[in-house]
Amino acid sequence: MLLDAGTITSDPVMFFSHDNFASPFRNYITANRLDERLDIIATNVDTATFKAGNVGIGTSTPAATLEVNGTTKFDGLATFAGGQTFPGTGTVTSVSAGAGLTGGPITTTGTLSIALGGVNNSMLANPSIMINTNSGLTGGGPVNLGGSLSLGIASNSCSPGSALRGLPFNCQPFASLGPNSFNGPQTININSGGTALFAASTGSGSTGVFGSSNDVAGGNGSAGYFQNTAGGTILIANDGNNNVISVDTNGLNIEKAIVISAPNDPATGTVLNELAKLSKSSGQTDVTVTSAGDPGGAIGVVVSGAGTASTSANAVVAVIGTAPCVFDNTAAAIDYVQISPTATGECHDAGPNYPTAGGQVLGRVIEPSKTPPKIYLFGSATVAGTPANCSSSASPAVCGSASAGSVAVPSSASSLVVNTTAVTANSQITLQQDSSLSSRLGVSCVFTGAVFAVVARSPGTSFTISPSSLVANPECLSYVIIN
Repeated sequence: MLLDAGTITSDPVMFFSHDNFASPFRNYITANRLDERLDIIATNVDTATFKAGNVGIGTSTPAATLEVNGTTKFDGLATFAGGQTFPGTGTVTSVSAGAGLTGGPITTTGTLSIALGGVNNSMLANPSIMINTNSGLTGGGPVNLGGSLSLGIASNSCSPGSALRGLPFNCQPFASLGPNSFNGPQTININSGGTALFAASTGSGSTGVFGSSNDVAGGNGSAGYFQNTAGGTILIANDGNNNVISVDTNGLNIEKAIVISAPNDPATGTVLNELAKLSKSSGQTDVTVTSAGDPGGAIGVVVSGAGTASTSANAVVAVIGTAPCVFDNTAAAIDYVQISPTATGECHDAGPNYPTAGGQVLGRVIEPSKTPPKIYLFGSATVAGTPANCSSSASPAVCGSASAGSVAVPSSASSLVVNTTAVTANSQITLQQDSSLSSRLGVSCVFTGAVFAVVARSPGTSFTISPSSLVANPECLSYVIIN
């Protein structure tokens, strides 16, 4: 290359030439001022210009550090800083399908899809979902991809009077219908178990079920009708803990005492679980406790409402059946009960034999271990020492004028006639099965569970007892006539 420096002027020029002077090309560098612009000129070739720190190739006015007006070829690697923008369009030559995908490689056009069974939990940022259970459901928790989880309805989660309802599951009380009138017959069917009709009343004076009928006397209608064609229980009245009465195909079972309600005496009044007798104050009949040594007059045992007229208006007195009674001495099973000779209102154990003295005989001890002991009240003013109690295992039974006694219904007998002049047309006759009378009656008494009823009477002569079913062994009974 030949450097040819001409005359230096205000616009100096430096010339370069090939060593081969025969070449027709001349190359030179010009500069108007060295601090302004430097031009590199090659004959028949694009020029390059250096201006104010910028380099231009193919342009005399470079706007960047390097501006190329023309094509560029790199024989080595080119490195670009981040954030570069490349105008124009490009071409993707190949797209491969990564893990969990299918459809690659794509060199022109195509579709990538999620592979069946090709995605596992490790490929996911959140490989599980959480199932939360609301009230009324059990289970719940995280569920992995491809996994499963079981939910269940919570058992015993709803209180009586409510049921599980859905979306969302929670316990809700049964719908309240409010007052309703039904003009035609209504039927509620329960196919297996359960309760066909449940009526719950709350609050003072409320009534669970009320039935009424306008059927005339002698008609076939009724305010309530209960039926059991399978031979089981027809009706039960329960106080929440024990049955009070029940009805089955054998008859009526009275499982608590027959009671009466009477005004309390204003002065002395009555005491719970103690004997009461009739009294009179201010022209009104009321009840008060028995006095020590009373020969008679007790009507029963106070079972609720005890007190004076100012503390409790009425006393409830058990007159027939079982009742608890406070004793002045130790009570023993099947002993007879009389009015206490020493303590106001208390019962007295008179021993296992029928008393010959001591006044009124009230009943017999049946559960001495209870506190207080429980007795069975005869319900009649039986006086000790009188021929009012008989024992007869004959058929018919021979009881003279006895208003109480023990008899035996023979095996396989359909009835038993009890001869006694104590019976009247209006007598109330009470029967009590008692398998403890074997020694007294001289027979082997067996409790069969049969129900016995008075089916006929002849005033001043006799009454007839009949079992609900024939008994295979003698059945022993006690009877009491109240006139």
